[in-house]
Amino acid sequence: TQNQVVMGIPTGATQRVNLVIGSGAGSLGRGQTIAVTKSGPPISAAPCPAGLIKVADIVSNNILWTFEDLSMLYGDGTGVVCLDPAAPTEPPSAEIEGTWLGGTGRYEDVVGGDFSIRFTFFEVISPETQFNAETGIVTGTVVWD
Repeated sequence: TQNQVVMGIPTGATQRVNLVIGSGAGSLGRGQTIAVTKSGPPISAAPCPAGLIKVADIVSNNILWTFEDLSMLYGDGTGVVCLDPAAPTEPPSAEIEGTWLGGTGRYEDVVGGDFSIRFTFFEVISPETQFNAETGIVTGTVVWD
């Protein structure tokens, strides 16, 4: 957790910064991902799915995919962290919507597109280090120039 600042002046608000490291395979091929996610208080108008309660806003999710051929695809998004009041002891879910910003190698001509990330499984592995295991699905489109 870190204090948020505006022009070097602390605002009193805090935000959580998370590092995500993962791997996956899909229609674009096999690859590794690294993302830096910043979350803060639930103050945006972004909603949770029906029946869930928003507990945080994801204010930034910078993501980079590196594929087996070393091509890269990168983007940024925002989202919500939601809790199911019917299952208060279950970990919250996260949903992120974003835009592809560019890439290298076979993605060097990417000029946009969108992505959605839905985490479908979450388990705390080490509460002392805040190390968690998650699985999810990334869907979307890639737009080339």
